[in-house]
Amino acid sequence: MIDPYRAVLLSLLLVLMAILIWGVMDLAPIATGLGPMVFAAKEPGKEPGGEISPVTAVLLLFRDYDTLLELAVLLLALVGVWSFGEAPPPSPSSPDPILLDFLRLVLPLMALAFFYLVWAGGSAAGGAFQGGAMLGTIGALFRLSNLSGIPLPPEIWLRLAAALGIAIFLTAAMIPLVGGDLLLAVSPQWMKTKILWLEFPAALSIGVILAALFAGGQPHRHTNKQP
Repeated sequence: MIDPYRAVLLSLLLVLMAILIWGVMDLAPIATGLGPMVFAAKEPGKEPGGEISPVTAVLLLFRDYDTLLELAVLLLALVGVWSFGEAPPPSPSSPDPILLDFLRLVLPLMALAFFYLVWAGGSAAGGAFQGGAMLGTIGALFRLSNLSGIPLPPEIWLRLAAALGIAIFLTAAMIPLVGGDLLLAVSPQWMKTKILWLEFPAALSIGVILAALFAGGQPHRHTNKQP
């Protein structure tokens, strides 16, 4: 007998696939795309400091809504995983000495790479998701190392860090509306500053969320037992 829930899910997926196929088939045979707008942003005078790369032009002009929705999707995924309860405890086996030596070698380099990738995202390839993935990898390696003796921040701080990126993003999106401008609008001279102020908190949230997703549940609540 067919599970009715699976039948409904399959029907919804088929409808979604049909909509996507229809949308692709309805596209114009020859479209200019966003290329002209991207290269227009590279003209001298459009951005302080002269010409910028096409990657940065996309970051500054077209990816705001995309990034906002991606942060929301990651946060919702974390809420779903945390709804399952606490994460499985680390393995009782002792830490792998080879992995520990590896961590001592690469973790400082990975932390440096995290800051560089986010900083470079303001003018070249890089950004919050690349840096956040690096930070999440650090958390995953700590989880694999079975270092249960390392104290984690309180759960409230992890929750705040996970929500920090989208909270600051929404705040920056709403500020132009107060002045009668468009959502997420920003003057050209503030574009570089805007992307750095948005992407460092976003990278922190992405890293925390990815590491928490890898853990597979809520952080363990440490309660003080009375004698």
